[in-house]
Amino acid sequence: MTTKTIGITLSLLFVSFLSSLTAQNTIYEPLVLEDVTYAPEDFGKMWTFDAVPTQRFEELYEFKVTEDWLEDVRLSALEFSTGCSASFVSKNGLIMTNHHCVRGLLPNIQQEGENLQQDGFYAAKMSEERAFPNIYVDQLLSIEDVTEEIQGAMAQGKNNEEQVKLRDEKIKEL
Repeated sequence: MTTKTIGITLSLLFVSFLSSLTAQNTIYEPLVLEDVTYAPEDFGKMWTFDAVPTQRFEELYEFKVTEDWLEDVRLSALEFSTGCSASFVSKNGLIMTNHHCVRGLLPNIQQEGENLQQDGFYAAKMSEERAFPNIYVDQLLSIEDVTEEIQGAMAQGKNNEEQVKLRDEKIKEL
């Protein structure tokens, strides 16, 4: 064997040894879910429509959540096709979102001589509004708990692979 071959072989052995050391040593302990505790404050001020912290609203803000209010908020909440959140802010369909959500799209509606990134944009009339091409929003119209249906389909599987297949089929069906 040449010196070069021995050097390459030793280097590979050394790298393999180091990678096995790092694979065996970790700062993370196995997670035991029964030991995990949390409080509502751990979630900050964000919530989902299927888990509205109504009692917390009453305690912190002296505000009683009604079904009408919740439906109005739910129907106002949107998701851009880019993954960002947004909201309807008018009955005419005007949408508001964060600047970073549209920053990369601005060149698509920018006219010659404009720098919307630097100068911004204000439409004094609806006819002056500009729509982003090929961008859409999703609106949450309803929520339905389908957990039991999916678990029922999975229970028909004889092994993990079959259960995953049945789960995926049921989700696609729903």
